[in-house]
Amino acid sequence: MTDMSRTPCVVCDVSQCWSGLYSVCGRHAGMLYAVGDNTRCGYCLGPFLRGCCRCCEGNGFPFASLKAAYSYRGLAGEIVYFSKRHLSEGLFGFMAVSMVPLVRELCTEFALDVIVPSPISEKRLLQRGYNQALELSTRLSDRLLVPVADDVIGKRDACKVTKSHIGDRQRIVSDLFFPKDRLYRKRVLLVDDVMTTGGTAGAIASHLLSVGAEVVCVCVFARA
Repeated sequence: MTDMSRTPCVVCDVSQCWSGLYSVCGRHAGMLYAVGDNTRCGYCLGPFLRGCCRCCEGNGFPFASLKAAYSYRGLAGEIVYFSKRHLSEGLFGFMAVSMVPLVRELCTEFALDVIVPSPISEKRLLQRGYNQALELSTRLSDRLLVPVADDVIGKRDACKVTKSHIGDRQRIVSDLFFPKDRLYRKRVLLVDDVMTTGGTAGAIASHLLSVGAEVVCVCVFARA
C-alpha cells in the first residue's frame, strides 16, 4: 500500500513527511532563506513602509507593493537557475506554492483582478521553449482563480543588461519593453521568478500603468 502521508522532495526526490504536494525535505528547507519583512525598496533596497522608500518615492516608484518568497542566496537561487533551463513541474509547483500566501495578501489588500507575467523576447522563447514567469502565473491563477493576461507587454531582443547605476539601468531596460494591449482600469499583479535591482519590474510596471492599469503590485519567488 502506498504511504500517502509522505511525498518526495522536489529537489532531491527523497521521501519526507507530508507538507503539501510541492515541498522540500528538511535538509533543503534549511537552505532556503526568508527575505524578512518584504519591506525593502525595489530600487535601492532601503526600508519602506509601502511601495518604496522616501528617497525613491520622489522618483515615481511604480509599484504599490512588492513581495518575495525567498532571498536569492542559497537554494532559491539554484532553483531559479535550474527553472530557466528545465521545465520541471515539481520545481515550478514549489515556486508557485511558496508565492501563494504573498499573492493572496496582495489580492486582499489591493483587490487585484489580473496576473501579468514578466515577458521574454521571441528569440529567448524559441531558445527556451517556455516563459518561466508565465509558468508561475498559470499555477498561481489555478490556485487563486485570478485570470492571466500574457499578451499585454512585449519584449524586444537585446543583449544582456549588466548591473549599473539604477537610474541608467532603468532607462536602458525600459526601452526593451513595449505595450501590446490595454488594461483599462485593471489592478495588476506582475509576476516574475526573480528580482535583482528592480529595473526590469519597474520598467514593466511603468508600461502597465501607461496602458490603463490602476495599480501594479509585484510578487517574485526570489529576491537578490
